[in-house]
Amino acid sequence: DLWGHLRFGQAALASGHIVAVDTYSYSAANAAWRNHEWLTEVAMAAAYNAFGVAGLKLWKFACVAATMVLMALAMAETAAAPAIQLNLLAVAALAMIPQNQFRPQLFTFMLFAATLALLARHNYRGQAHLWLVIPIMALWGNLHGGFIIGIATLAVYTGVVGVQDLCGGRGVKGGLRLGALTVAGTLATLISPYGLDNWLVVINALKVHA
Repeated sequence: DLWGHLRFGQAALASGHIVAVDTYSYSAANAAWRNHEWLTEVAMAAAYNAFGVAGLKLWKFACVAATMVLMALAMAETAAAPAIQLNLLAVAALAMIPQNQFRPQLFTFMLFAATLALLARHNYRGQAHLWLVIPIMALWGNLHGGFIIGIATLAVYTGVVGVQDLCGGRGVKGGLRLGALTVAGTLATLISPYGLDNWLVVINALKVHA
């Protein structure tokens, strides 16, 4: 996929706009093209055009390093023993090794870790800048289809906190606030050149791989 992503990003940079039709397929030439990873491809192409292969390696290193730092921050919020945190980070790092390819999914790992860090702070400290979830989801929706994992994570967290608040006699206010945040984050993924079509591409991909 690497060279395809690079070429698509270079085409967007050269033309100054997103390529809206498929000019690469011999069987569906000039068909409408909903490229939900367009922003990642532009970033990859910019790095490659500026620094060659070294630019791609720097981009990959930055994404992986940010992911690990964000995971470390999320674990630190739990106040678990340092040995437990270190071992969990090591397991996560080993699990990520075969997945850390030069592909848009690197941004999903990073933004998923950022979302978990925010939710961990909210859960263990009772406060966090959860509004940051909205720009995160808006960015994620243009970088990689994995944004659906972010939405699922927000929905699950909202449900769990809502049930805990009810069982603890704290009412529904907290759950409603988180629910509104989840809805806002979901709608933020529509802020892209493709709007609702961005979702249709991801849903279709899930059906194909189901």
